[in-house]
Amino acid sequence: MKEKKYITESNYKEDDALDYETSRNYLIISSNKRAWLVAGASLFVAVLLAIALATLIPLKRVDLAVVKVDKNGFIDIITNLDEQIITKDEALDKHFIGKYVKTREQYFYNTLNQDYENVQMYSNKDVSNVYVKQMTETKTGKLDTLKNKFEIEAEILSIVLNDSNGTKTSTVRVELKEKDVTTNSVAVITKVITLTYEYINLKQNAKQRLENPLGFIVNSYRIDDEIKRVDDEIKEESK
Repeated sequence: MKEKKYITESNYKEDDALDYETSRNYLIISSNKRAWLVAGASLFVAVLLAIALATLIPLKRVDLAVVKVDKNGFIDIITNLDEQIITKDEALDKHFIGKYVKTREQYFYNTLNQDYENVQMYSNKDVSNVYVKQMTETKTGKLDTLKNKFEIEAEILSIVLNDSNGTKTSTVRVELKEKDVTTNSVAVITKVITLTYEYINLKQNAKQRLENPLGFIVNSYRIDDEIKRVDDEIKEESK
């Protein structure tokens, strides 16, 4: 009995093409090879797509934030410390700006000397001279008008950092609560402060270096009343 011969690529001969059965088997084997090759390529592409999707999914996220809108329409974003992502430079700038504005605008008679010295340490000569005049001017200075009968608490509402042609600027909203110590009555007003600042290599003693290690200096300082919304002004006039 003649043994059947199966043709493969290694033993295929032209004479075998005359044998119908062997030719048929050869075509089947070749077809199966192509099918497995296509299936393998498809599986490889599918795996690559799955990896790509797994990599891209974390990039798609929806961040929810709680915001507070005050009576004048200003919006503040309320976040927990671990939810707010800021750079180290931004954190340092806001720290020193907030500390400076709060120290300058608050007024507590018992700590007045310390605040007075610190504000001058964080100010350049021109800004310092203006501040000294505002504090010590006869009859109009804070020391003469407020004495130990009033206190002013300063609360920072927001700090926005900007850059104007290489000059670091900041806009600060601060709420001032002026309390009459004798009557305990409190007047509240919101101010908008615009300042410019920089970090320079200052000559300081050991005490000053502890207070201002990076040489933070305010080069200009302007304070204005916050612009109220028109509807609020109408309500106040109608009272």
